[in-house]
Amino acid sequence: MTAAGHLRRIVAVAGLAFREAVRSRAALSSALATAAAIFAIRRATGGAGEEAAHNFTFYALAAAEAILYTSALLASAASISGEAKSRTLSLSRVKPVPMAEFLAGRWLGLTAVFALILALALALVRVLAPAGAGGVAYRRVAPSLPPVAEMAERLVAEARGNGVADEVALRKIRREALAQLPFATVPIPPGDALHFRFAPTRPIDGAREMLLEVAFCSDSYSSRPLSAACVISAPGEDAAVRLVVSNVTSRLVTLPFDPAPFAGATELKLDVAHGGAEGDMPVLLQPRQSLALLAPAFDVSANYAVAFAQLLPVVALLLALGLALGSLFSLPVSTFCAAGLALSVFAAGFSSSDPDSLELDEDAPLTALQRATGVASVAVVKSLDFAAASVMRPAPAALLSDRIAIPGGDVAHSIACNGVLMPLALLLAAGAILDRREMP
Repeated sequence: MTAAGHLRRIVAVAGLAFREAVRSRAALSSALATAAAIFAIRRATGGAGEEAAHNFTFYALAAAEAILYTSALLASAASISGEAKSRTLSLSRVKPVPMAEFLAGRWLGLTAVFALILALALALVRVLAPAGAGGVAYRRVAPSLPPVAEMAERLVAEARGNGVADEVALRKIRREALAQLPFATVPIPPGDALHFRFAPTRPIDGAREMLLEVAFCSDSYSSRPLSAACVISAPGEDAAVRLVVSNVTSRLVTLPFDPAPFAGATELKLDVAHGGAEGDMPVLLQPRQSLALLAPAFDVSANYAVAFAQLLPVVALLLALGLALGSLFSLPVSTFCAAGLALSVFAAGFSSSDPDSLELDEDAPLTALQRATGVASVAVVKSLDFAAASVMRPAPAALLSDRIAIPGGDVAHSIACNGVLMPLALLLAAGAILDRREMP
C-alpha cells in the first residue's frame, strides 16, 4: 500500500478517536477542571497591577499544566487498556489496520482533543490576566561574562601553579567552582563601580522601550538603604543613559529606559556604581543570575501562541506514554506506573538541581558496599534526569508570568523530541506488543 493509503487509514482512526474523546466524560471533565482552576486562582489573586498579573499567570498556568498532564496520561491509558486486556482490539477495527497505525490514529485523535483544551486554558489565562500584565514580551539579554567552565579551569590551573598536585583535590576545586560560580556574588565597595558588557543577538531597536533588570543582594547588609547609579552606554560613542536606584535593598528592580540613543548598536556597556558614603556596606550583585537587559521581542499574545507550540508536544508525549502503558497493563496498574514514573522524574530533577547532592565525599569513611550503592544511586538519578530533560525543559509558566519571550530553540527542541521522536518510539513499541497480545 502507498504512503497515502497508510495516511488515510491513520486519519480515519484519528477521526473516530476524536469523536469518541469529545463525547467522553474524561475530556469534558478535564476541560471543566482546567477552567475551574483558572477561575479560582483569578479570584484568589484578585486586584490589578504587575504583581497580581504575575502571580495569577504563573499559578494558573502551573495548575492547568498539572491537570492536563494527569488527564492526558489517564485518558490515553484508559482508551486502550480495557480492550488490550480483553483482546477485543481486533473488533474495534472495522477494516484490517496494522496495530501501529491504529495506535497512531488514536494518538492523533486524542492529541487534537487535548490541543483544544490546552488552547482554551491559555486563552483563559490571557483574557483573565489582571490589568498590568502588559502587551509586550521581552527577550532577556545576559551580560557578556566568561563561561563558567572556562573560569573553573582557570581556578584549577591556579591551584596547580600554587603547588596542588593531588588529582582528588583538583577535582574537588573544579566541582565546587562549577557549582558556585553561576551564583557568585560580586561586591561593589563604596565609591567603586563594576563594568559589564551586553552583546544583544540583534541590533538595538531604538523605537521601543527597553528595561534594565537588576536584583541586588544587599537586603540585610546595611542599617540604611544604599543607592546605586547605573549608566548604560554604547562603547566608543557619547550616548549614555543614567539610571539611579535610591534603595537597593529591593530584591528586584526593573528600570525602563529609552534606547533611542543606542539605535543599531550591537553592544552596550553598563556601569554600576556604589552611591553610598564612605563606610557604608558594599552593594552586592549576582551578575549571572540577577542582571539582564530586557529588549522587546513581540506581542505578549504571540508569546502565548509560542507557549502552545512548546507545551502541546509534551501533552502528545504523555498521550503516547499512556497508550504504551495501557498496552502493557490494566488501567489501575498503568496509572500506578505512570504516577511512579512521574514522581521519580521530579525527584531526580530536584536532586540534580543541587550538584553537591550527587557527589560522593571522597574523604568519607564508607564501606565498599556503601560506596557501590551510592555510585549506583547517583547513576540512576542522573540517568533519569538525562532521559527526562527534554520533557522537563518546557516550563513556560515562569517566562509568561515574567513577560519573557520563549526562545524559539526551546520550541523546536520540544516539537522534535517530545512531539515526534519519543512518541514514535513509544507507539511502535506499543504496536509490536499489542500485535503479539492479539495473536490467536
